[in-house]
Amino acid sequence: MKSKRRNRLWAIIGTLVMVLPLFTTLGNAKEVFAADPPAEQNVIINKKQFDTIPANKDNTGDEMNDFGGTALGGAVFTAYDVTTAYWTAYKASTATTDAGKQTDAIAAIVDGNKIKIDVSGAKSFVFGATDATNGQAALKLPTTSGDGTDKQNAVYVFKETTSPAGVNQSKSIPFVLGLPSVEDNGTYRTDVYVYPKNEVKTNNLQFTKYGVDENGNIDKGLTGAKFVLKQKGGNYFNTTTNQFSETAIAGATEFTSAADGKVAVPGLTLAEGDYEFYEVDSDIAKATTPSPSADVYHYKTNPVVTAHVDANMAITYTYYDKNQKQQTTGDPAAYNYKVPAPKKTTPDHDLDKNKTYTYTITQQIPLDVANYTTFSLIDTYNKNLGLAETNEVDNIKVTIDGKTIGTGTDDIKDVAVTKTSDEANHQFTLKFTPSELANYAGQTISFTVDMKITNDADLDANLDNTINFDNNFYPKHDTVNVKTYGKIFEKYDAATGNPLKGAEFVIKNGNKYLKAVNADGSVIPENTTVSAGWVGTWVDDSKDATTFISDENGSFKVNGLQRTDADNTDPINYELVETKAVDGYRLPADSFKFIADGKTDVVQADGKIANKIKGVLPSTGGIGIVAFIAIGAALIAGGVYYFKKRRHNFEA
Repeated sequence: MKSKRRNRLWAIIGTLVMVLPLFTTLGNAKEVFAADPPAEQNVIINKKQFDTIPANKDNTGDEMNDFGGTALGGAVFTAYDVTTAYWTAYKASTATTDAGKQTDAIAAIVDGNKIKIDVSGAKSFVFGATDATNGQAALKLPTTSGDGTDKQNAVYVFKETTSPAGVNQSKSIPFVLGLPSVEDNGTYRTDVYVYPKNEVKTNNLQFTKYGVDENGNIDKGLTGAKFVLKQKGGNYFNTTTNQFSETAIAGATEFTSAADGKVAVPGLTLAEGDYEFYEVDSDIAKATTPSPSADVYHYKTNPVVTAHVDANMAITYTYYDKNQKQQTTGDPAAYNYKVPAPKKTTPDHDLDKNKTYTYTITQQIPLDVANYTTFSLIDTYNKNLGLAETNEVDNIKVTIDGKTIGTGTDDIKDVAVTKTSDEANHQFTLKFTPSELANYAGQTISFTVDMKITNDADLDANLDNTINFDNNFYPKHDTVNVKTYGKIFEKYDAATGNPLKGAEFVIKNGNKYLKAVNADGSVIPENTTVSAGWVGTWVDDSKDATTFISDENGSFKVNGLQRTDADNTDPINYELVETKAVDGYRLPADSFKFIADGKTDVVQADGKIANKIKGVLPSTGGIGIVAFIAIGAALIAGGVYYFKKRRHNFEA
């Protein structure tokens, strides 16, 4: 039995020795002193740090210059008077030896790295922080506890109440010290040296920086992003001092992501707590003064990654995935984003004037839309384009992935859109609240707008229509151009080159004829010059078509015609049909084919439309040439008779 208790004692001592047990005095401790001890003894803590705590470094109470390890500054110890608890457990022990009773008493006070008893009300003695040079802190402690007949040898439990950076708290084990401490020769020590040990670890903090493209895809690790490291609630890290010593970000060391996007800060000696990475302006992300034309990444609200260091120096991370969902497991990462550009399309790019056509606008909601403060879609259209209907902006139907923003049963109700129109500046705006779009990040806003080409549009000229995504990072836009075409004709005399006024024509497309209607809806009558403000329709009968009349310069113009077919590939072959010639001229037998291309020349070889002047011969169906021949024959016959008769008279 005695052997088993001795083994148990040394097992406990072996565990506690790893940090700092000191049982040399407890081995001789009694409830009552044989001789009066000094009232106090000077306890000198010598704090040592090790990469791995050795198991064979026992304390003797004497100064041990060969103890090993290196001095560790900044540790604060508190000694709690546990005399009563110790001696109570000592008396209650069923062990038959003094060593066994000590083992039971110590086990009642500490268990591994925990103090088992409540010391919140115990008398405590707080040492100063150990110095950086020697790792020392000293304090005089009473050698007895209690008064009168209750006076006993003092017993203290020491706890490291403030640990310096890098200390593995699971290895910071409380230790028990009994006073007074006695030399081997039986004299009381003046100074009692104790050597608590700590395992100190260095850590590497790291994460990967990725880019998210306009379509929400992770495209690559980003190089060149810059970060600073900050202790939460404290200062910024500086590699020169190797401390969190900077109160302002300007003095902090910047860490730059490598070619694979890796950001690493190695060899840090960290205290328990949280450490935050803040992204600062860099070549790939400039959040403070974005360039309107820059196609770069931007970053989310700082901090982008937070490292949590626990008491055992284990590290976990809090970060946000590409969808801005907070994560606490997996490989830590941070993301920079490109602003997704809006897209604008229309099936037709050359059109008849005043014909309604449709633009489709789409805008992907950014994955990090929660970081936006501005989110507006501004449509700016050419002065020669116009909305197809009155109050068209108010009637725009906006959807998100096919579901309508509205108040209906199946509509999206948690998103509002403000629609405003500025016709004077040829704009309308759809404004959203970014926070309302957060639940729809990655989805697509869509709407359509019906527009038309107005009467004054130039021929063969780009009529631009631009959608702008206005936001607090980088503006993006998309532009679609449409055109309308026509033809300018000249009517002139082929022989003289003089212009001919008053020739009348109709325009034909297949079996249809062009009919012009005034902007107010009234039909343009025949035989008048068509004004600029007209709308074209196509009718079946040429009698219902609009007549185009050449002016004093022989010129007339048809504008606002589509150039190509519905597939936007093959040109449309129009025909110019002359229906009434200028007085004194004949109608041409054939029509004149042309393509609406906005040019001023005519679809003919010589570039002009010509009529030949009428001859003096009667046309077929009148007296005709027979009468002229008969008269001519009679005149000839009469002349022959006259000359023959005269000759006869002369010869007679």
